[in-house]
Amino acid sequence: MSYQFGTNWSGFSQFAGSITGPLLLYEVLTAFFLEAGFLGVMLFGWNKVPPALHFYHPWWRGTLVSTFWILASNSWMQTPQGFIIENGHLIPGLAGDYL
Repeated sequence: MSYQFGTNWSGFSQFAGSITGPLLLYEVLTAFFLEAGFLGVMLFGWNKVPPALHFYHPWWRGTLVSTFWILASNSWMQTPQGFIIENGHLIPGLAGDYL
């Protein structure tokens, strides 16, 4: 999705990047660190966690948090609010909270 924002929707990214950029950053960072951390639990926790938890928990937790940020960005794109347009750019937070 991040790659598509740069290639397919570069005009949108330039206009609304101050709103969608932080949401994508949160998604990438939380997904990466959670999935990497729980991958460690999956690889090194063979005898420490139950088998079902051992397999499903890393992917479920990373996917859940990642889904929240993706849906927050999509929700803002469907019902944009909480910004003002100044000199052709979106300024977040001045007209209220956008999350």
